[in-house]
Amino acid sequence: MPFPTLVWLHAHKINTKTLRAELIICDVKNLKEQRFLFAAELVAYQKELRNSRPKKKRYTNPLRIAERYEATLKANPSLNKSALAKRLGTSRVRVTQLMGLLRLPSSLRQQILQIRGITEHALRPLVQIQSQDALEIEFAQLLKRHMSQV
Repeated sequence: MPFPTLVWLHAHKINTKTLRAELIICDVKNLKEQRFLFAAELVAYQKELRNSRPKKKRYTNPLRIAERYEATLKANPSLNKSALAKRLGTSRVRVTQLMGLLRLPSSLRQQILQIRGITEHALRPLVQIQSQDALEIEFAQLLKRHMSQV
């Protein structure tokens, strides 16, 4: 549903202390005009317009999410992964998968936190690698693939 487009904004003085703004909004498709005379109506219209737009999904580094989960678990000793998952509205398996990324060496984790756009699926195989040398080689290949996609 297309929303009305802004036609023009007109403001004039009522007296020396107040300023009245009149906003005329015209729905081009139906050729209907709507007048907003008060600030509250204008704010309501802007809020409706803002809420009607689809929300953009923001990227969050999966390690940051895992660190946040870990911090929450440490702050609440009575909380376990199942209770955390229930609180977040996700599954326990999902929480465990994300927190598994914390098993990566801290030097690698610091590098991963600097990379934007890297996915959890790309990082998960690195957790299974035991050898430090093999891990660094695999991480270098992962970076190469990631940079070629960006």
